[in-house]
Amino acid sequence: MEKIGNIHFHGDRKKKQIALTFDDGPSKETHEILKLLKREKIRATFFVLGKKVRGNEKLLKEIVKNGSEIGNHSFDHSVLMFKTKKKIEGQIRKTDRILQKLNIKTRIIRPPRILFGPILIHVGKKLNKKIIIYDVDPADWTRPGKNIIIKRVLNGVKNGSIIGCHDFIETIGRNYDIVSALKEIIPQLKKRGYKFVTVSEIIKR
Repeated sequence: MEKIGNIHFHGDRKKKQIALTFDDGPSKETHEILKLLKREKIRATFFVLGKKVRGNEKLLKEIVKNGSEIGNHSFDHSVLMFKTKKKIEGQIRKTDRILQKLNIKTRIIRPPRILFGPILIHVGKKLNKKIIIYDVDPADWTRPGKNIIIKRVLNGVKNGSIIGCHDFIETIGRNYDIVSALKEIIPQLKKRGYKFVTVSEIIKR
């Protein structure tokens, strides 16, 4: 299942490309991840929380400058599944307005905790947004340890995969293992011949 309407789970299985994504940032780990991406000469997609943009404006601009992408992850990580249309739209628009002040526009959203219903789908269509899920889930937000994160990613990746990681773990704290895990994951996936692209690129047909 590649997509249902405006909900995307992965890209084209015939293309040897993958998309690394990060939720709940920006954070200290975002800065370290960006340095690693630059060193490896690859790109990724960061689904940010609007409430965390203030004080991290330079970091967000650097993400875009280096060819990576920013997506909308709501304003404050509220679960959108049982919210009204007005509240869901408010969460998305509030973050969009914050990003637009930095000249950043995004047409992709990821619902917090991947919980959503038909109202979000409707709102997404109204706002011309694509809802991005993923097909590789290392569940790094449970802090399972570096080795398990690595194993889950490497065992799960296929052509067109979208990998759902976290550069912060909302309500819990810093994701201490993600950078060290990526230092092993990225080179191994490169050896397999995968090209790292942004979400917007991988969902294009």
